[in-house]
Amino acid sequence: MRVYTRGVDECLVIGNSVQVSILEVQTDCVRLAIIDPDASPAYREEILYLPSDDGDCDLSDNFLTEYDPSLELSDNDSRLAFVS
Repeated sequence: MRVYTRGVDECLVIGNSVQVSILEVQTDCVRLAIIDPDASPAYREEILYLPSDDGDCDLSDNFLTEYDPSLELSDNDSRLAFVS
């Protein structure tokens, strides 16, 4: 995992095409703007990581195997929760 420090109105570029801009920081959420020319689907983390019986979250056991457009974030859905 890489951790970057960015402030409001600052940007992080991932690879050659994805840009993540910080729009707003509040006590309980961060608003992001993500420019992805490849238009990769975006999912909320809580949908991808499901706790197992032992309480661990393992992406490989629970990752969606088929694309489900109903789970994709809408263009207007910019609120992401902090996950501890």
